Amino acid sequence: ALVRGLSACPDLDTLDLQDNTFGAAGAEAMADVLKLWPALKFLNLSDCVLADEGEVSPVVEALADGSNPKLEVLQLQNNNMETASFALLANGVLAGLPVLKSLELQWNDVEEDDEGIETLARLLKQRGGKIIINDEDDEEEEEAEEEAEEAEAEAAAKAETEVKDEPVEPTTTAAAALADKSVNAVDELADLLTKTTIR
Repeated sequence: ALVRGLSACPDLDTLDLQDNTFGAAGAEAMADVLKLWPALKFLNLSDCVLADEGEVSPVVEALADGSNPKLEVLQLQNNNMETASFALLANGVLAGLPVLKSLELQWNDVEEDDEGIETLARLLKQRGGKIIINDEDDEEEEEAEEEAEEAEAEAAAKAETEVKDEPVEPTTTAAAALADKSVNAVDELADLLTKTTIR
């Protein structure tokens, strides 16, 4: 009922329904209305039980078919997804999800060397994006961001210290004023000398 109601919002660009149980009926309803949100850029359906184990969710099928071509961020953690779903998403990223840059799939059944996951990782990397399939990926990314921020802060502090330590030179205007005073003083001294009679 909720997603059918939201289908009346064609300009919807962000939808977060994490941690709600869809079940088969809810997943079918979501799959039916996804195409009615052509402007959707962010979709979070993590922890929503979009399918039973071993099944491919109709939501994944709709997304792979290109229901939301402007989608940039897709979060599908903990949804009983397996190899068939990953393969479908990999095909979808090529055609149906042309601008997708962030895909989160933690706590799904990811097998080592899964071809779909490898394809997804390669395609998203080519776009400057990322795929997260476990918590370690997320932690590594956060650590890298923190290290980059710390390095930037240290560089800024160092630059500020160097600027403070540099000798302050007079401005052009101040220098010109000093030069004028010197010239005037010399002229005055010359006038005094010419007026002085040597005895």
